[in-house]
Formats: sequence, C-alpha cells, structure tokens
Amino acid sequence: MIISRDILDLITTGKVKKPGFSSDFPAQRLQTHLDWEDLVLSEETWIQLRELEVWLKHKDFLMQEWKMSRILKPGYKALFFLALPAPEKH
Repeated sequence: MIISRDILDLITTGKVKKPGFSSDFPAQRLQTHLDWEDLVLSEETWIQLRELEVWLKHKDFLMQEWKMSRILKPGYKALFFLALPAPEKH
C-alpha cells in the first residue's frame, strides 16, 4: 500500500502541509497588503476566478447531494501565473 504525503501528514499531525516550492511544485505563496479590489484582471480572468469561488462555496453540496464524488476527485487545483514584463534594454 502506498500512502500519499498529504494523507500521511493528516494522519500523523492532523494537518496537511502546504506544498513547498520545488521542481514538482513550481509555485509559491504570495502575500501582499493589497486587497481584491486592487487586482487588475481581464474580464475573462475575473469570470474564471469567480468560477473557482463558486466551486469552493458549493463543493460539499455538489459532491454529496448531487453525488459528484462518484466521478470527481476531491479538491480543486488552480495555477496562477504572472507574466512579468521584459527588462528595459539600455
């Protein structure tokens, strides 16, 4: 039997660790003093972000009451990517 790291952490510590930056997880948490209203996104990106928000709000109902847990794995993965402008040439 093979147990995932998340399950092992949950069993042994009662918590699931947040993933650390690595080649397997090339992302890291950002913290800022800004708020959602300060975020500038395209309309399409806002719609996608709202879809994520709706899923997080209603996932338990959908998975249990609508029995979606029979066809969907638990959880939701999203990748946010920020394309930085190229540095100016002097």
